[in-house]
Amino acid sequence: MSEPNLNIGKGEMHRGSIYCGELEDGTSVTIPYFVMRGTRKKPVLLLNAALHGEELNGIEVINRIFETINPLELKGTIIGIPVVNTLAFRARSRVDPIDGKDLNRVFPGKKEGT
Repeated sequence: MSEPNLNIGKGEMHRGSIYCGELEDGTSVTIPYFVMRGTRKKPVLLLNAALHGEELNGIEVINRIFETINPLELKGTIIGIPVVNTLAFRARSRVDPIDGKDLNRVFPGKKEGT
């Protein structure tokens, strides 16, 4: 798994993706993210959406927030993850299509895997 770039300069925005691995067919699994830093690092606000693959409204909300906020007018940092559960999102399913688990029911998980 790759680490997101959270160290950006004042008044900047960064868009990236976290590499999580590959499916059996070689398709990469990634999680998209945005980071916007205002004139200060703190406070930090995390916005996430699509924990369940059929929950689509929050994706657009996060995209619009990052399109409309001027980082130079922001005091703090916003981290946005528009699609948390990318596999369920691709399948438009509430649960992960590989293991059938509801991501909302496996928090906080285990470092070694759940």
